[in-house]
This record gives sequence, structure tokens and C-alpha cells, in this order.
Amino acid sequence: RPRWHFYEFLGKPKHEAGRMEDDGGTWERAFMGVTWYTLWATLASASPLPDSCAGLPGTAAGELATAKYVNNLNLRCPPHQVFEDGLYHRAALVVKVDKAQKAPLKERPTPLSVFPFRAVSFVGVLAQINSPPAEGEERWDAWEPGEEALPPNAEPPEPVTAKVPPPHDAELVV
Repeated sequence: RPRWHFYEFLGKPKHEAGRMEDDGGTWERAFMGVTWYTLWATLASASPLPDSCAGLPGTAAGELATAKYVNNLNLRCPPHQVFEDGLYHRAALVVKVDKAQKAPLKERPTPLSVFPFRAVSFVGVLAQINSPPAEGEERWDAWEPGEEALPPNAEPPEPVTAKVPPPHDAELVV
């Protein structure tokens, strides 16, 4: 499997983390699966989207599912051909979670923990480049602009493809 590349979030997270476990607190690092379609809105809101776990067994409205180890995320990080170049990429979020607010254990088919929205603080993004899907794995084979979760008041950008790279003076506005 290709390695993950970390990109730190330099903004102020919507929910501030408390003291980390190593410093006597109850917060620890965790990971969340995310799709490329929700990444821009996640960055703009400085928080994982509240509906990112909708439909996941064992979660209720307002809860977020996390994994203690990034290797447990593939079920929640579907590969996506983002740039129409034949390569699949995955995205994940690095978060801090308050173990004291962990939801009671419910029947879950995966090694995920569930936390209320307020107990998750956004730290950064992981990207796994050229990570092809396993046989039978859910995937997106092309970018569908209508599927993207846009930040409030944002206009959909022009798709970037291997054939049409972004302009050199393009800025990412978050």
C-alpha cells in the first residue's frame, strides 16, 4: 500500500482539543475516513462534517466514527480518480478525540469508535496517492461535480484534470 502524506490544518478548529493523554488529559489522536467530495467543505468549516458517518452501523445523528489506527480506515476511505489520470487516491482526516466522551459500545462491524461531534477536533488531512481499489471495493471512477459538498456561499470550481491543470496563479480559498 502507498504511504499516507500528512497536511496540517493551520486554521482554528471548530472544537478545541483538551489536554492529550500523554499530558494527563483524556484526548488522543485518531483518524476518520472521508471522501474527496467532502474535503473542501471540511477544510472550510474547520471540522469534520456532522453527516460524514450517516448510515454507518452503530452511529446516531451527530456522532462521528473514528479509528485509532489509520490502517483500519480503508472501509471509510474509498479510492477516487480525482484528476481523470487513471490513478486512484484516498483521503482521511487526522483528529483528536476526547476518550471521556466516547459513545457506549454498540454492535459494530468494524474497529471504529464513535464520539459526539463536540468531542472531535480537526488536526489535518492525510492523502494516499495512487492507491488502487481492491477487488470489489467501492470506488469513484471519475469526478462528478454535483456530488461535491461545497462550503456555504461557494461556487463550484472548474474541475482540474491531468489534461487541464490548474492555472499557475490559482489559490485555494478556504
